Amino acid sequence: MLPIHGATLKGWNVQAMSRKKYYYTPPLQVLIEPGPGSLAVGYACASSAQDGSIGLDLQRRRIAEFVESKGWELVRWYEEPEGKGDAEQYHAFAQLLGDAGGEFQAVVCLASRHWSRNISLAYKSLVHLRRLGIWWATADGRWDINTVWQEGIDVVCVLECARAVNRDLRKSQERRKEEN
Repeated sequence: MLPIHGATLKGWNVQAMSRKKYYYTPPLQVLIEPGPGSLAVGYACASSAQDGSIGLDLQRRRIAEFVESKGWELVRWYEEPEGKGDAEQYHAFAQLLGDAGGEFQAVVCLASRHWSRNISLAYKSLVHLRRLGIWWATADGRWDINTVWQEGIDVVCVLECARAVNRDLRKSQERRKEEN
């Protein structure tokens, strides 16, 4: 160990440094995908026709196919009807998170954009599911509860947000052109 000269410590509150508390995030708990026969629920969220999104029927069909391919049993649907995007629209999302913890082992939605458009809410909900040991996956096969925590995911989220903003700006510009 290198000696530290007294002048180096001058002005530092060494006693306060020794009492400083450090908070560490717990290590990532990697979840194991549930095996065949596990209970799964589907989450489908309708969007406006202007959004160019996939309808509830197609979402249900693709989710059901994915669940069947895994050998899971689809026991319930949580569906958000088309709405204005206000807080009440996401009643089924809140209900799903409230029911988690005993009734099912997996949650499946069609794609990450159908889970939550609010990145903060998406992360909080996935942390909640992870703590309960519930597997989450998208039926398109791109994401699951473990892949969302991989290094670089924040860059992917920023790029997805930028794409959404650009799409919305283009649509807004197109509407203004049509109005003129």
